[in-house]
Amino acid sequence: MIHDPAAPDPHEPPFVAEVTHGWDRANRPVPTARVVVGHGLPAFAGEVGADAAGTVASLTAFVTANGVVGPSAAQVSAALGKPELLVRLRLLRLARRHWRGQPVLRVSETAAGLETFHPGPLVLGRRESFPPPAAANAAAPAVPGAVIAASRAAYARPREDVERELRSLHGWPHPDEIEEFAASQQKPPENLDERWAVERLAKEKVDYSLAIKLVREFGAERCLRQLRWLPYRKGIKNKARYIVGAIREEYPPPGNEGAMPVDE
Repeated sequence: MIHDPAAPDPHEPPFVAEVTHGWDRANRPVPTARVVVGHGLPAFAGEVGADAAGTVASLTAFVTANGVVGPSAAQVSAALGKPELLVRLRLLRLARRHWRGQPVLRVSETAAGLETFHPGPLVLGRRESFPPPAAANAAAPAVPGAVIAASRAAYARPREDVERELRSLHGWPHPDEIEEFAASQQKPPENLDERWAVERLAKEKVDYSLAIKLVREFGAERCLRQLRWLPYRKGIKNKARYIVGAIREEYPPPGNEGAMPVDE
């Protein structure tokens, strides 16, 4: 896919990851990547909105050398200087939206339980180039004895000892501790509607683990319905406690407050 100012392609994605497979001095492949604006950006911004397009553009700043974009909400929050909860809600909202029949963002989870957000293939395209390797005589031939000596000098100490020393120096947790912690945490639902309900409850100061339990027990539709009615309720002193009771007891819609328990 090549940009041609004289004949722009309207079907090109709004963003394109350009991956160049270069070569190091030993003629080993070394990829580098950058994200450029595609010809499809005006159509994308016109359909999903300039704010949504700007949010996706902020994700592309986290492109890796292989052209992969998938930051966490915490990373985007730190880059934009905005609260992480608001950033996560915005990203989840984009994950529920579609453009050209596919989600704008895809949500995945790392082995450590970290939630990451990836632009869909129709939103972030890919263009690769493969320059020819340098001439064979450009690099001096490696001497086997020198390579072995250098390897021994670099890796004379056991890897476990080096990692243990680094963890002690920097205060890093052991990988087993990270896995145990991730396993002990309640993971958010995989269904996007359920995850959206959990995040909305958390925004109302409901404990995150309790929000997950409510959504799993009573369903996203019931939770979101009570959340929609919440602004119209009167005489509420503690919204978090009230919304939990409303979901569990299925309070009737506003206008029938006489039949509803009063929050104390």
